[in-house]
Amino acid sequence: MIYNKREYKAYIRSLFADTTVEEFEKYEQELKDSDKRRKALQKEISSLMQDLRFETDQTTSAILSNKLETLRAERSQIMPSGELAITRFSVLSDGAKKYACTSALLNKYLTLEIAKNNPLKFETKENGDIIIDFEKLKDSHLHELAVDIRDFVHNYMENDKEKVTSANYFLNLYTSVPTIYDLNHSIDKYYDKMKENLNDYTASRQGIEQVMAFPHDKLQLVRMMSSEALDFESDNMGHCIRRDRYVEKINTTAEYYSLRSMEKGKPYYPCATMYFDEGKLVEVVGQSNHAISGIKRVQIIRNYLKERFGLKSDEELMSSDKIPHIDERRFVIAKRNLGFVPDKNGKFYDLYNLPKDQIVEFESCPITAHNLNHIRKENISANKVWLQGNYTPSLVDKLNRFANINELTVAVKFNFNDMEELDLSKLKVKNLCMSSVNFRKIKKITFPENVEKIELWNVDFSNIETLDFSNCKKLKSVALRNSDLRKTSSIKFPPSIDTIDCSYVKASPKTAKRLAQLQRVLKYKRQLKEMFNIKKVLSKKFGRNKD
Repeated sequence: MIYNKREYKAYIRSLFADTTVEEFEKYEQELKDSDKRRKALQKEISSLMQDLRFETDQTTSAILSNKLETLRAERSQIMPSGELAITRFSVLSDGAKKYACTSALLNKYLTLEIAKNNPLKFETKENGDIIIDFEKLKDSHLHELAVDIRDFVHNYMENDKEKVTSANYFLNLYTSVPTIYDLNHSIDKYYDKMKENLNDYTASRQGIEQVMAFPHDKLQLVRMMSSEALDFESDNMGHCIRRDRYVEKINTTAEYYSLRSMEKGKPYYPCATMYFDEGKLVEVVGQSNHAISGIKRVQIIRNYLKERFGLKSDEELMSSDKIPHIDERRFVIAKRNLGFVPDKNGKFYDLYNLPKDQIVEFESCPITAHNLNHIRKENISANKVWLQGNYTPSLVDKLNRFANINELTVAVKFNFNDMEELDLSKLKVKNLCMSSVNFRKIKKITFPENVEKIELWNVDFSNIETLDFSNCKKLKSVALRNSDLRKTSSIKFPPSIDTIDCSYVKASPKTAKRLAQLQRVLKYKRQLKEMFNIKKVLSKKFGRNKD
């Protein structure tokens, strides 16, 4: 611990203007007083309730009850400290917020480094408390780190102050960062990202012309007028609009549009791309050529197209010849990415406005996880659902509301965020395909209990020590083709397994040997089954002839 705490607090104060510190300390005192009064009231209420339990006199009981009512009313007017902290924090000046956040970081990281490691060899009391020499501290690398932390908070809040809602915001942001040196490394990475954003800021504004603005949604529709604009679009959207065949048509027969973010001082990042040729819509795509994510974005694109083509409704847009039938694939994709999907008979339906009184049967149904809340899931029966977007804790429950999903295919760039455990045990699908997905930090996967076939092609299982399929009681087939299992020491299968595809798998010698043995056993098992079936057929046939 630090012995001269008051002087240490003064040292942290010295990094800021006095008025800023005084404002924050007044805020802190208000929180303490509020919390103290609330606790005192709670104690008094508890005591009164105890007295009431044993009071036999009705008059005294009535007096105590009235007093209890008054105290409860007063307590209800005092906001809980956590809630009050956020409410009052929001009205602090930017300077006071910066001081609050900086002091929270320094009180954790600088204090920990001094108290635990004492790198400046300060004098130590008998009980282990450290006496800080502040002249020595101000002339050290620790002071430089403290100033860097202060400047980082300042710069961060200049760009994203709306995100900072409490004094502990940065502590929560860097909760897994252990030391002040690691924090400094994280700050360096933040500045590297800022430099990239600065480059993006310039690039995102090159060669564009604003067509429509949607300030409330922080979005804008722009026309792309140069190859630089197409380059930026391609880099950030993961599609090929920068290729020569697109570039050579700029400002001739083709028009290219981008739905982009619109925030002051920030790059204009794209979220949907449109390509017109000779006045007709050829392509409309979201990230990585997928459907557009976000119902508001879908509505903006649809409304623009209706206005451009003089159409009155989504139904007219769905059947419009302004989306040309160039070839079957592009025709379907252009409509699909707007939310118009053909059923098994080729009839198009609006995913966001399905009929209430029937179940629509789709062969293939692309769904963006972000848009699931806006889809009448119980009216969809799909042979294959192609899932795009980001994982959320409620995703499995939402997918289970579909009338039927035979196969769920998870898109290559599906985002599992920073989750470490993926529980799909309750997912109701027969087949699950997760080929080429990036499991990032996932260490454990629980697969669907009733799944019959799983494809995990070209997957990196670096963080998964045990790949366990044993809970899948109906599982017959698993494909691990091209996957990296070098750090996976154990793979468990249920008794129901019939086929394992391990072609081109990268695995440790032990795992490779076990998989090879299992494949031989399963092959022999299939051969026996086949022989038994042939024998059964022959027996039945010759048994009839004998009769």
